[in-house]
Amino acid sequence: MPADLTARNIRTVDQFLDLIAKAIFASGLSWSVVERTWPATREAFRRFSAAEVAVLSDDDLADLRSVDGVIGNPRKLAAVRQAAQTLLERRGEYRSIGAWLTSLGDFDLQQRALRQMSFIGPFGAYYVLSVAGYDVPDYPDWRQRYSPVIRTG
Repeated sequence: MPADLTARNIRTVDQFLDLIAKAIFASGLSWSVVERTWPATREAFRRFSAAEVAVLSDDDLADLRSVDGVIGNPRKLAAVRQAAQTLLERRGEYRSIGAWLTSLGDFDLQQRALRQMSFIGPFGAYYVLSVAGYDVPDYPDWRQRYSPVIRTG
């Protein structure tokens, strides 16, 4: 479980990109691996400036694969760039990421929208919304309803 699963004041597109990128990199990996590599990843991705990440070239992404401490999965690197592009589009349409998510209505619709991004699964969407301070089901309720395949122990 990620260390930062407590609500923070997440409001900017860059802050949302940081959260979404963490969920992307955590997909299929231990959260402890992601947490350990996060400082290097944050620096390599220009502190998750969505405007800068959105325009990274394929060559830039290839270069990130060799940065010490960055999880070098090329599909995940590209997914972070795509997430930056998507977030900037939504901000352009709705004036803020918060306005976009709020316009969707409840948790069901918000998590479905986030899950359209590559590598964002059920827990990734729950994580992003929870940490950003949105109304989410209590974890046991969420787990029973949305993620029945998560195993314990």
